[in-house]
Amino acid sequence: MKRILFGTLVSIAVLGFLFSRLDLGETSKINLDEFSKRGLYEFSKLAVEELSDQARTTFLKIQERWEPIYLIPFCISSAWGLLLFSWRWHLLMGKQIRFRYALFSSFIGVGANMFLPARGGDIFRLYFCKKESDLQYPTLVTALFIEKVLDFSFIFSAGLSALVFLEIKDENNHSFLISFLVIASIFTGLLAVRFLNETIVSILAWAAGLFGKKEWFLQKLSHYVRDLGKFLVLKRFLVPAVLTAFTWLIGYALSYGILLKLVGIEMSYAGIVLIMFAGAVGVMVPSAPSGAGVFHASVTSAFVLMGRKASEGLFYATTVHLAQFILQSFFAVVFYLYWIVDRRKRGLGKAEFSLKESEVIEKNS
Repeated sequence: MKRILFGTLVSIAVLGFLFSRLDLGETSKINLDEFSKRGLYEFSKLAVEELSDQARTTFLKIQERWEPIYLIPFCISSAWGLLLFSWRWHLLMGKQIRFRYALFSSFIGVGANMFLPARGGDIFRLYFCKKESDLQYPTLVTALFIEKVLDFSFIFSAGLSALVFLEIKDENNHSFLISFLVIASIFTGLLAVRFLNETIVSILAWAAGLFGKKEWFLQKLSHYVRDLGKFLVLKRFLVPAVLTAFTWLIGYALSYGILLKLVGIEMSYAGIVLIMFAGAVGVMVPSAPSGAGVFHASVTSAFVLMGRKASEGLFYATTVHLAQFILQSFFAVVFYLYWIVDRRKRGLGKAEFSLKESEVIEKNS
């Protein structure tokens, strides 16, 4: 409950900031003297009408260009992107789970992330794959961590490349420098984990010992560090890295581009990548309620950077969020129900949700 409340507050704060930055004042010529003449109700009504004029005008213009036929290729492209995502997830788990279950877990998990707080869909993926394989949670957590590192590193690199291609410059060059240092630090850390694994475990154990938690660290956390080091070999890392590029560039980008066509907005491929980068940064906040506000603010900011209207960006962000929410939630429900039926056909009972290393609790149906 606290996480949901926190996420909601973040949404309100970000959306409030976003609307405060929208240049709607240019169309607002409200005389405050009207307040005393018209009264509170009439004045408020007039204010709302004036302040929403620009957004309404933008909506009407886009409505004229609305092409609902693009909803069909959007559904197909979204499924295609999730298929690539599932394939990478299957490889990151070392193919130790059947591909169909890697696919099920991905569709359900991504859909669940649309409405569960704290990236609950990712947690469900771990639970799902533990039930359908002999993989241990440390291995699954390592695969999930590598997935996030690949996504973060690639989309940041793609976003910076889009900024350069679109000739959007940072006067102080601070943003580019900081982003480069962040990405370089991530890969330096991964190299250290790969080649200095035991040294890092020893240092962390010593640090935990300062707080009287050395044994707890060695028993509960050290195997995560060791598993990560074992995974970081080129032959296991290379193909998922290539799939990451395909997933973003010919999967997610395709969906973003189709939704632009849906609302009649023309955009270059570099612009699509920049919007995708902004949206991805927005949903990195680990809470579904806050994701809406931050996502809208991020996408709108990308439109403003490209010299477009903020109201146009806000409308497009709403379109993307609503379309993805409906479609991915639908996918999640369908695959989850199919999975339940599939388990019963295999003679397996219902299961209580558990992330304990002592494994999942089975119940007879």
